[in-house]
Amino acid sequence: MSDFKDLIAKQREKLETVQESTLDVEFGGEMVTVGVSKVMPEVWDDLIGRCPPRQGREDDAQVGYNPKALTALYPEVTVDGEKIDPKDWAAGFAIMDPAFRNNIELTIWGVNINESLQALRKLGKARAGRKSPSPAN
Repeated sequence: MSDFKDLIAKQREKLETVQESTLDVEFGGEMVTVGVSKVMPEVWDDLIGRCPPRQGREDDAQVGYNPKALTALYPEVTVDGEKIDPKDWAAGFAIMDPAFRNNIELTIWGVNINESLQALRKLGKARAGRKSPSPAN
């Protein structure tokens, strides 16, 4: 395993690289491209803390937060490449068609959570066949 300080430096470098996902939506009778960028871990933690799962909502319980509220508050959004003020984003998201709202919610989850899970899965496959590092061995 690499020196932990080297791993810290690599992680910081990785976080400084902007990861953005985009999708096309219809809004105001026009097709626009909405982009969402991965937020820093402390921003993500703050967002999910401000958007706890709604009572009785299985979909919220599965992801651990209220995706509607989190998406409305999401700070890293562009429309057609232009950064959108968070208050304007919340106002626009509130009146967006449900299908597009759901797609944006999934995209935010994907860029912040799923990409990390996929990287871990890929690293796990790379370790396949190697002896487990568990102290039990």
